[in-house]
Amino acid sequence: MTVHKERSHCGIFGTPEEPIFNNPRCQDFPQMLQDSLINMASHNARDVQKAGTREGVFRQGVAANFLFLVCEKLQMPDQVKFVAIELFDRFMQKHLAELYEHVYSNSTPMAQKAQDWQNIMDKVQKQLYLRVVSCCQIASKLNSHYKVISVGRAKRYLLELGHNYTANSILQSELRILKTLGFHVAILSPLDFVETILQVLAYNTVSLDLPVSVYRCVSVKLLTVLHLRRDNIYRNLLRMSAHTSLSGKVRSRLCEAQADKLLLATGIIAAATYISDQQHTDLVIAHLLRITQITCEDIEDFVSTLVREVHTSADL
Repeated sequence: MTVHKERSHCGIFGTPEEPIFNNPRCQDFPQMLQDSLINMASHNARDVQKAGTREGVFRQGVAANFLFLVCEKLQMPDQVKFVAIELFDRFMQKHLAELYEHVYSNSTPMAQKAQDWQNIMDKVQKQLYLRVVSCCQIASKLNSHYKVISVGRAKRYLLELGHNYTANSILQSELRILKTLGFHVAILSPLDFVETILQVLAYNTVSLDLPVSVYRCVSVKLLTVLHLRRDNIYRNLLRMSAHTSLSGKVRSRLCEAQADKLLLATGIIAAATYISDQQHTDLVIAHLLRITQITCEDIEDFVSTLVREVHTSADL
């Protein structure tokens, strides 16, 4: 990963809505970018290594659609929704695993265990709206110190949906999620990867004045589409890999490819460039190769699959 040695702020409160690309006032900027890339690559390698077959099962489709609608309704920044969906996926997987272990580790008859499990699943399903909103609350606090989703605001929104929860119930739900995750909620979202790579790209191509902010805007939209149609995209990507000379992660295991945020971010940026600035697509991909070490074949197949899915979604 290599970094070859303005925009206005969004006020003094909270997190800016997008990075400040090519900040000339920071002398340590190249080293900071290098350190960020190394840190992200390390985290990504661990996530890929421990990826399971249920990777991202609660990070797509109906769950993602509802969570994104919540963030849109509550006017949350882009970063909030992508952190919240990561929190929700991790919480639900661990929560269900703990519940399953609790039910099936006791000595009651199997028929009783099956009934108990069904009762628990009914309760979990009824709590899904609350859990989603709680994940959005936590993500909003991680992103900003003033534009957070307060208990009162969460209570009013849930009431609009027909769910009358007390303030204490909302607080307890948030605490339940934090405890289940062991309070490990400092999560690197796909948008973190996208923005860091774009910052490196902007620094390395400063003389070309590429429209990096436009790439970022389109990348956010593509990330949203990917979460909504995640299963289709990765299944088609795997199917494509069977007929090409892919040398990287996609051809190994689908669950590893789905856990690979570095591959995801690189493909998203390349697709965003292709959609918004085709004349510079080859140049950007060449820089992405040097920055992330993702192979050209992997990037091109990801772009092809994602763009095709975007066109399919637009036709529906």
